Amino acid sequence: MKSAPIFLNDLGVVCALGEGRTAVAAALFADAPGGLSDNASLLPGRTLALGEVHSPLPTLEDLPVSLRGRNNALLDVALAQIAPAVADAINRYGAERVAVVLGTSTSGIGESEQALRTRAEHGHWPEGFDYAQQEMGTAAQFVRERSGALGPAWTLSTACSSSAKALMSAARMLRSASSMRSLPVVPIRCVGSPLLGSVRWNRSPRCAAIRSRSIAAGSTSARAPRCSC
Repeated sequence: MKSAPIFLNDLGVVCALGEGRTAVAAALFADAPGGLSDNASLLPGRTLALGEVHSPLPTLEDLPVSLRGRNNALLDVALAQIAPAVADAINRYGAERVAVVLGTSTSGIGESEQALRTRAEHGHWPEGFDYAQQEMGTAAQFVRERSGALGPAWTLSTACSSSAKALMSAARMLRSASSMRSLPVVPIRCVGSPLLGSVRWNRSPRCAAIRSRSIAAGSTSARAPRCSC
């Protein structure tokens, strides 16, 4: 028996090209290249052209120190974009049946790098630093805390393939337990750029056909058209 199709049901994105699907799509398909900026802080004596997010990020001061950091702040921005879809899943299936499956290759390692630099220069750890910030699992904990999901939550870290592995893991979860609704928050972390989305198990091949036609028509929406199934 052929498995029911699984697709990305909604999408939140913040990256060097912009914030939100519309802005990122416009920058991606613009005639002039964009998204790069000069960075002179990574390599002494050299200026690099890097894709970085320069927009203001939330401070996360309402959360424990272990859940604060740039990676989670970027997640917060992207997660807010799919908040209605997340709330709908929780209301429809129950918080215990909404899971978080997340991929990252960095987590809060940036905060650890800064803390190690402070310790080397001044002999002590900086105020406000928590070793747990660099743990890979904190990203999934953060999304679980923010979203209200109470189902399983884990982070996969397999370097550059982390995001793809997270998508496959979420798909396997949906196929192995049809009663479990996955809220995969799947960040692709590259110089501070996460991509989040919710994966939906579609029970009807008709929906997949509708979505295929939508993509072929050039739609930039990550949400498939609704149908009666």
